Amino acid sequence: MGVVGVTGSPDTVLSVAKIIKMSVEVMMEYEMYKYESMKKYNLREQLMHLIFYNDNFEREDLSKYFKALNLDEEILRIPILIQIENSEVYMTKVKEILDGNKFRSRQDIGDSTKEDFIFLFKGIGCDIRNLMQDYKYLVGEYLSPLLQYIRARHLVYNIYVGPIQNDIMYYRQAYLDCMWMQKNMGNSQNRSFYFYDYMIRYMESRVPASEFNAIFYMLKKELGKKFTDNYTETMEALIEKDYNLAKAGNMLHIHKNTLVYRLDKIREVLNMNPLVNNTEREFMECFYYYLIRK
Repeated sequence: MGVVGVTGSPDTVLSVAKIIKMSVEVMMEYEMYKYESMKKYNLREQLMHLIFYNDNFEREDLSKYFKALNLDEEILRIPILIQIENSEVYMTKVKEILDGNKFRSRQDIGDSTKEDFIFLFKGIGCDIRNLMQDYKYLVGEYLSPLLQYIRARHLVYNIYVGPIQNDIMYYRQAYLDCMWMQKNMGNSQNRSFYFYDYMIRYMESRVPASEFNAIFYMLKKELGKKFTDNYTETMEALIEKDYNLAKAGNMLHIHKNTLVYRLDKIREVLNMNPLVNNTEREFMECFYYYLIRK
């Protein structure tokens, strides 16, 4: 099927050649496994498998499935990732509820992932001008029967709604965007997260750590752990509650005046006020995301 050559002194390259040999064998076994697995699925499952696990595909690879399934490639679709506690136990019922949903469209596509999440693209047949105003409502309406079932059984869940798509070549990235939210939205439970609400955090997560260090390491080191711990806790609440002091205070279980006192201490050090200056707010949010970055 092919040849891989390694040049150099045999004594030097022998260990490297063995590693390369093992790597190629593992890669080929994985590709054969994917091929055999794909043959077991129906067309919709094959399509979703391609979106979930294949980084290297051409438009034609996706188009052939859309044509075979009589799906519109350009219709607006909302990517939705559903994470449910003990999902493997309830998976059959969850799929049954989604399949029987009165708002289900034949343009919807989806499947379960290897992590036992449910991921789907909800087809929406409306103009983008109306969709941007109403898409959160539409998602909530669509998922309402499922959420009623989940809440009645007191299951822990989270919903992650990615960027709306109208081009199949961006479907895999939309899936990865939902997975990014699942990994980065902290320990919150029984909530819905919308990707458009976390754009700054997402963009900053794409910046190399070395660049962030060049900007913020000095502040982190000089200000010390006590300050940065208070800073991250305060900023997290302010960002989460859209800088509403009363709501942020409730989130932290402290009085509004105590939060103002904390914020004053931060302003004294950084000479910045995120409540009145948008540029300073951007800087302070960037510093916050740097501090919580894993």
